[in-house]
Amino acid sequence: MTPTDEGVRVFQGIWFNSDELQKQREEHRVKGKVKVSVDPDDMNLATVILPMVKEPIEVRLQITAFADMTLPEILVLMADLRREDLATTEFHEDHWTCRGLMPLL
Repeated sequence: MTPTDEGVRVFQGIWFNSDELQKQREEHRVKGKVKVSVDPDDMNLATVILPMVKEPIEVRLQITAFADMTLPEILVLMADLRREDLATTEFHEDHWTCRGLMPLL
């Protein structure tokens, strides 16, 4: 995954970010790929390893609709939405609210 101003994206649409990630990305001018680790049973947080940065960085899930869901639950939900809307390639917070698709948690 390559970090951007929006954070890091894993599994083709699950975004994580934090102020610390952005600060370190800018400070170290990170341009390439980074390592991201997630706990598939708790997707609220992830850990990012940046090149040339000693300490791992904790990042938060950016799509609140996915809060408290497991990775398999999120992937099923994303697959269902892609089947309904073949043009969907990205998932953002407004994607859920503008379509009235807030999942039941």
